[in-house]
Amino acid sequence: MHGRCDLACAHCYVYRHADTSWAAKPARISARVVRRAAERIAEHCAERNLPEVAVVLHGGEPLLVGHQAMRDVLAELKDVLGRVTEPRLHIQTNGVRLDPAFCELFTEFEVGVGVSLDGDRASNDRHRVFASGRTSHPQTLRALALLREYPSIYSGVLCTIDVRNDPIAVYEALLAESPPGVDLLLPHATWDDPPLRPDGAATPYADWLGRLHARWVADGRPVPIRLFDSLASLARGGPSWTEAIGPGAVGMLTIETDGGWELADSLKTAYDGAPATGMDIFAHSVAEAAAHPRAAVRATARASLSPECRACSVVDLCGGGLYAHRYRTGSGFANPSVYCPDLLTFITRTFPRAGRPAAPSKARHGVHLNDAQASPRALVIADAGERPETRRDAASAARAGAGRVVRALARGTGDVGAWRVLDASHAHLGRVMTAEVAGRIGGGTLGRVAADGWELLCGLEEARREAVREVFAYPLVQAWAARCLGADGRTAELDIAHLAAVALAAAQRAGVEAELSLVVREGAVRLPGLGAFRADGTLVRVRSSADGPRLVDGEGEWLGLRRHSSRWLAPVVDDLDPFRGMDSGLPPAARLSAKEWALWDEQLAFAGEVLERYVPEHRVLISAGLRVVVPLVQAPDGAYGSQTFRHAFGTVSVAFPGDPEVLAELLLHEFQHVKLNGLLDLCDLSHRGKDVELRVPWVREPRPVEAALHGAYAFGAVAEFWRARLREDGRERSRERFAHFRERVGDVPERLLTCGALTAAGREFARGLIETGNGWAE
Repeated sequence: MHGRCDLACAHCYVYRHADTSWAAKPARISARVVRRAAERIAEHCAERNLPEVAVVLHGGEPLLVGHQAMRDVLAELKDVLGRVTEPRLHIQTNGVRLDPAFCELFTEFEVGVGVSLDGDRASNDRHRVFASGRTSHPQTLRALALLREYPSIYSGVLCTIDVRNDPIAVYEALLAESPPGVDLLLPHATWDDPPLRPDGAATPYADWLGRLHARWVADGRPVPIRLFDSLASLARGGPSWTEAIGPGAVGMLTIETDGGWELADSLKTAYDGAPATGMDIFAHSVAEAAAHPRAAVRATARASLSPECRACSVVDLCGGGLYAHRYRTGSGFANPSVYCPDLLTFITRTFPRAGRPAAPSKARHGVHLNDAQASPRALVIADAGERPETRRDAASAARAGAGRVVRALARGTGDVGAWRVLDASHAHLGRVMTAEVAGRIGGGTLGRVAADGWELLCGLEEARREAVREVFAYPLVQAWAARCLGADGRTAELDIAHLAAVALAAAQRAGVEAELSLVVREGAVRLPGLGAFRADGTLVRVRSSADGPRLVDGEGEWLGLRRHSSRWLAPVVDDLDPFRGMDSGLPPAARLSAKEWALWDEQLAFAGEVLERYVPEHRVLISAGLRVVVPLVQAPDGAYGSQTFRHAFGTVSVAFPGDPEVLAELLLHEFQHVKLNGLLDLCDLSHRGKDVELRVPWVREPRPVEAALHGAYAFGAVAEFWRARLREDGRERSRERFAHFRERVGDVPERLLTCGALTAAGREFARGLIETGNGWAE
C-alpha cells in the first residue's frame, strides 16, 4: 500500500535489513496497480473456484495513503473480488494514524485491523520509535483503545520479541489491550546476521517463550497466541496457522507498490533482492508467479528442508522454522533455522512427547486415549482443525464476523449466515466453559466421578470430535457450566460431578460403548440432551451402547426427551435436565404427562404456522436457532410467563399459554433476547463502566443501557408481528396490540443513540432499530 513509514523501528526488515529495493519503488500504490491486482486475484479465484481469499494491506505504513485513497482501494477490492469469491480483508498498522474515520471505513468494508505493539512502554520504546527517537507508545495505545470501540474489526496485536524485555511485563501489557489474538514473532535474523543472544546464552528465546507460556497456561489461556496454539495443534496432528512453524506449504505472494510480484516479504532479511521474482501483475498471472522456483519449493515444504531438519524428531512441529531464518551465504536456505536451538528446546520442554509415536493407553471406556494426554484435567479441549481464535471465549469465536452480525440483527430479523456465526460462537463457549469446569475438579468421591467423565471426554475429543461438539452445543450444558463456574462449596462439587453425565451423553451420541458412575439427583440420573433414568441411591453405573443408555446394576425407567417436529419448528422440549431452571424466574415444570405433552406438541405446531404466516423472516431464524423449549410452571396470577438466560443460548423457557397465537408471540419475543444475548457475547454494544440508565415505557424504574436495548429489540419484533396481523385483518384488536408494542418501543432507540454510552457497534445497532421503527409510520 505504501512503501514508506512514519516510524523508524530498529528491527524493521523492510528498511533496516539486507534488501534495499524499497528505495527504487514508488512511495505509494497507484489506482492502476490496485485495479490490475484485483483483477489478477479475481482471475485466480475464478480459475480455482476458491470460496474465499485473504488480502492483507501492508507497508511500510499503509495508513499513509490517507482516507480517500484507502476507500478507493477497498471499494475496488470488494467490487472486483466480490463477484467471484469472498474477500477477507485485513490491514496491519503501527496505529499511529488510526482515527475514527479509518475505523468507520474499515467497519463499512469489514476489514480486520492488526496493530503492532511490543509490550509495555519500555519494551516498545526499545525499537518502535519515530526517527527522532520519540516514543510511539501513547499513539499506539490510543489506537488500541479506539479499536476496542470497534470490536468487529479489532483482529489482534503483533509483538516482536526482544529477549532483553521482561516476558511477563510484555504479556501483561498485551493482555491489558483486550486483543482478540496475539502474534509473537521472533525477530528476523539469518546465519549471516544472527539474533541477539545476551551474555552468550544458548537458548534465550526458548527461555523467554517458556516463561510467557507458563504464565499464559496458569491464567487459563485467556487469549489465543498464534505461535502456541499452532504448536498445540501440530502436536495433535492438526495444522499450523503461521508460516513461522510447521511443515505445511506456504501459499502467499506479495504485490509491491509498483505491481511487482514478490515472495513472502520476510525474505527481505536474507539478502538484497531475495523476495524478487522478476514478474509483475501486468504481464504475469498469480499462477505464473506461484511457479517461480523458490515459490514452488516452498509449496512442497519438506523439499526445502535441510537433511538435519528432515532427520529431527520435532520436524513435524518446527517445520524447519521460518524460511527466511534459514539463510546462510554459500548454502542458501538449505539450513536449519538460525533459531534451531531455541525452537528445539522450547518444543521439547512444552510438548515433551512431540515427535514420538503416541502410544494408546488402555481403552478403559472403549476409546483409545492418547498417552500424551495422560493428565486429562490439564487438557483444554481445542479442535485441531479450527483456528485458535475460536478458543478464547464467546466473543472470540466469531469476532471477525461481528460487524456483519450487527448489521443483520439490527434490521430486527437477521439471516441464517448471522445465526451461524452466533451458533459457532456458542458451541465454542460450551467447549471452553467445560474445560474451565474440569479445572475445578476436587477430590473425594464426587471428584473421582467428574475426573472419570473428563478423561472419557478427552478421549472422545480425539476419536469422535463431532459428537463432543454436539454435546457442547446443547444449550443446557452451558447452563450447567455457568452454574459450576459461579457456585462454591458442596453444591459446586455436586454440580461438577455432572461432567460425567455430559461425557456419557457424548459417548452415546458417538456410538461408543462406555461406562461411568453418575450422580442421582432428585430420584434420577440425567444425560443432557437425551433423557433420564429413574434411580435410587446416590451413585449408579450407566453404560452407553448401540441399543441406547442402560443402567448397569438394577432396573430403572428410561424417560427420553421429546422433540417437537413440525413443518416450521423442531425444538427439543426439555422437562428433565437438572439445570433447566437456571436459578431465577419461574420454576421449570416437572416431567410432562402424555396428555400435557400432546397439548404442547399441538400448540407448537400451530405457533409455527402463525409465525410463518405473519413474520416468515423471523420464523426462519427461530427454526434455525430454537433448540430447546423448557416448560415453566404457570405464574400464580395466571399471567403468561416466559424467559431466556445468557448461558442457555438457543433456549426459550415458557409457561403453557393454551393459545397458539400467544405462544407464537412469546417465542418471537424471547428469541429476540436469545439473538441479542448472542451478539453481546461477540461484541460490546455499550461502554463498560458507564452507569447510564434510561427511562423506558415498559417499567417504572430506569433501566441500564443493555436492558433498554433488549427491551426495544424484543418489543419491536412483537410490534412487527401485530403490524402484519393488522395489515391482513384490519381488526381493532390487531390495531390495539400493534399500538401497544409500538408505544413500548417508543423513542428508546433514538435516546440510546444519543446517550453517549454506546460503542460504534451499538450505535449501528440502534440506527437499525430506528430504521425499523421508521417503517411503521404508514
